[in-house]
Amino acid sequence: MSYFRILGLLLMSAVFAVAHLFFLRTYLYWEYDLLDVGMHIWGGVLIVAAWYEASSLWRGRFTSPYASLVVLLTLALVWEVFKYLIGGTVADNYAVDTVTDILAGLGGGLAAFYLYRSRTIG
Repeated sequence: MSYFRILGLLLMSAVFAVAHLFFLRTYLYWEYDLLDVGMHIWGGVLIVAAWYEASSLWRGRFTSPYASLVVLLTLALVWEVFKYLIGGTVADNYAVDTVTDILAGLGGGLAAFYLYRSRTIG
């Protein structure tokens, strides 16, 4: 476990949160569709990175590297249900938007998964 990696993860999470609030308040998500996709990719990276860093604190407890992808998929689905329940879905193409969001998050998560996996195996 590296304190610098954890500090970097916390910093990137804080930047993510500030960017998300800024994009909401300035309606940039509605102006630029790809911004939403980029944020979901970034979120996927952060979730998988956080899972790997947390699992390094408890060596041996999270033995399956694929658990991070299960956690990512679960959180992505929970987020989309939450967004639906609070009325955060105004798009006419809600199904396409939801699938795109989940796939973008999984794409970012897979990138982080392979990066961490390449650094921890072999």
